[in-house]
Amino acid sequence: MRVMRVIVHASDVDVVLSGIERGDQTLYESGMWDVGIAEADLLRLERNAGSAGVVVEKLLDEFVLVIRETRRQDVLDQFFASIAPRYAVVTQRDRNRDCVEALTFGLRQFAALSDGEQLVDFGCGDGVVVETSAGLRNRVVGIERLSEMSVIARRAGLHVVQTQRDLPDPIGGCISSYVLHLGPQLDELLDIWKRLAPGRGLAANFHKGVGFTRVRSALVAHGGVATVRDLRSDRFDHGKLVVFVRK
Repeated sequence: MRVMRVIVHASDVDVVLSGIERGDQTLYESGMWDVGIAEADLLRLERNAGSAGVVVEKLLDEFVLVIRETRRQDVLDQFFASIAPRYAVVTQRDRNRDCVEALTFGLRQFAALSDGEQLVDFGCGDGVVVETSAGLRNRVVGIERLSEMSVIARRAGLHVVQTQRDLPDPIGGCISSYVLHLGPQLDELLDIWKRLAPGRGLAANFHKGVGFTRVRSALVAHGGVATVRDLRSDRFDHGKLVVFVRK
């Protein structure tokens, strides 16, 4: 029997798991439950969630996030904090590296990023960027809100800060790999965007195209977008892959 891990807030757990047998479970200080259920019970969970007005999102084949939009960032934080020690195993490392390579190539091609300049990795996770050419050619600084991920990234050799206020000027460009489709809070990213000089850019992917319109609209409202350049990878489908060039 395949087990799915469900991340759900304590206020929703009894409703969405009604009638479902629970396996091992953990209640975190954040108020989030991590509960194991049989994969066969997913349909019932989805029905329960629909009746309760909450969204069910599946990630990495074995995880299910139960999300109210008002708590989206809290659920995402708990999910990534809980998988941090296993992140390199549960994700596809080659895919992540390839996405970072494609994004940094796009910044060099369309947004004037040069060797030696500071490159910001927004939502750097466990620091996969240090395993790419960007880690060799640029002074990469990761922004990561979760201490569980930051510790691992620093061990890998990445300089990590928690907020954009800790970034020195100038910023040569910014990448965000497999982050923005999750719908995280954008305050920090928008502050970085506003610090970019005209002609510099943010390169990001949007898994299955999700989140692109939301982010583009936010960037337009906070300083303007001169152009949007589509990118591609010959190895993997990373969804919509683009460079936003600052006006």
